[in-house]
Amino acid sequence: MIGSDTLDDLNTFYFNKGHRTEVDTTDGTVIYQGFAEFRFTTSAAKWRIKRTTITGSAISIKWANGNDARNNIWDDRATLSYS
Repeated sequence: MIGSDTLDDLNTFYFNKGHRTEVDTTDGTVIYQGFAEFRFTTSAAKWRIKRTTITGSAISIKWANGNDARNNIWDDRATLSYS
C-alpha cells in the first residue's frame, strides 16, 4: 500500500505547460488520474482518465473506456468503464 505522505502529495493539482493532472486517491487502493488541457473544466468531456488499483502487492492500470482518448469527464471517473 502507498504511504499516507505519498497519497497526500497525489491529492494536489499539477500544472505543466498548459496541461493539468487531477488525482483522486479514494481509499488508497484505487487511484484515478485525469489529464487535460488547463483550460477545460472537470465537467468537460476532454479528459484522459487512468485508474490504478492496488490489491496487496498487485497493481492494475486501466484506462477509461479502454483507451487514452481525451473524451471523458473527470467528474464521472468513478462510474466510467475501465479496461
